[in-house]
Amino acid sequence: MEELIPVYKRKPDMEKACLAYVFAIFHMTKFQAKEIVFPFLFDLLGNKSLYCRENALRALYSSEDIQAVMQALTFLDANEQLLPHKKILADGLLSFDKKEELIPLLWKKLSEFHPRMQVSLLDYIRYASSNWKDEMLSMLETSQDMEIQIACVRYFGRYQDERSVSFLLHHAEEEKEGFWELQNACISALAVYPGPQTLEILKKETSSKNWYVRYNAAKSLAVLNTDRDALADILQGNDRYAKEMLEYQLDEVKVQRGAGL
Repeated sequence: MEELIPVYKRKPDMEKACLAYVFAIFHMTKFQAKEIVFPFLFDLLGNKSLYCRENALRALYSSEDIQAVMQALTFLDANEQLLPHKKILADGLLSFDKKEELIPLLWKKLSEFHPRMQVSLLDYIRYASSNWKDEMLSMLETSQDMEIQIACVRYFGRYQDERSVSFLLHHAEEEKEGFWELQNACISALAVYPGPQTLEILKKETSSKNWYVRYNAAKSLAVLNTDRDALADILQGNDRYAKEMLEYQLDEVKVQRGAGL
């Protein structure tokens, strides 16, 4: 490594990225001297090439070194122009084995990160663990950042918690200009919270002016396995768009369930 890494430092970005990829897939960072390999990987984190940054992150995740991962996230947060798309960041972090050791450190430092990084980490936590409902609820109720609120809402669309219902119901019918994304996320999350108020709001929003809101309101009604009789006012009503959207979603969910999806 002492001889190989200096050679690769002089090579084109794609070859540097390939070396980092090899480190990642063979988990070589667990076995090689970190004082040699880690400086190379952190250099790649500052590279303009997305391939270099992404593969350097993969290699650091494969090291199972929590402090190295935290250092990498802190570096990217301080250099926001280098931050990869939130899906790349969240999906990559899911390959890190020590999730339940990493997440407490992320929560402790979360408020120090920029909102964009916070959203990426909240997305990661959503897929990684169901053990953070209290913290997620607190953030949902106190944050003024809509993207952060949406990330928290999606968490409760994945892991049921009745404490979130009042927030979801309120914002699911709040047709506030510029906030339709939050409304849409709440409508999607309500698919796992059956109840008369949920039914009433979702039925109403199948007639929303916003196509995405209509689509997800119909989808949530279908996922809730709502009795068709309870939907008769839509299915037999005069709103052709609402009727067609709901019929489509009911058929789609039926096919998916029939296929065991």
